Amino acid sequence: MGSKVCLANIITDSILITLYWLCEKHLSVVKNQLVTVMPTPKTFLQRAEQIVLQHLNDADFGVTELSAQLHLSPSQTYRKIKAQAGKSPSSFISQIRLQQAHDFLLKTDLSISQIALRVGFSDPTYFSHSFRDFFGKTPTQIRRDAR
Repeated sequence: MGSKVCLANIITDSILITLYWLCEKHLSVVKNQLVTVMPTPKTFLQRAEQIVLQHLNDADFGVTELSAQLHLSPSQTYRKIKAQAGKSPSSFISQIRLQQAHDFLLKTDLSISQIALRVGFSDPTYFSHSFRDFFGKTPTQIRRDAR
């Protein structure tokens, strides 16, 4: 009887080791697939930025529209952008708009009002104030310093 119990324990242990090995191997494959499938924070932010750039001249494009394009709720969008970029989605959108405006100032001869409209600001005065708050200089000063 003792040898039967011993043999049963050996078989049970062998089955458990085999099951453990199979589970570990399968889990490793699943983990590797998750790593390659799940978007990294950088790619999420790049995707969000690309969406903002596609809607750059739309003054009505905001967090709600960005969330819809990202297939997230506005609160999920807020949490993800805040966690990954360290700022609110509104600030994220504004920063992209202002950086594009800065590029337009340096690379084109468009008027400041035209640039404001191109980057989604319907009010050139508000644009100039936002620009100065972000860069520490007015759009006119940036353009003048570049020449």
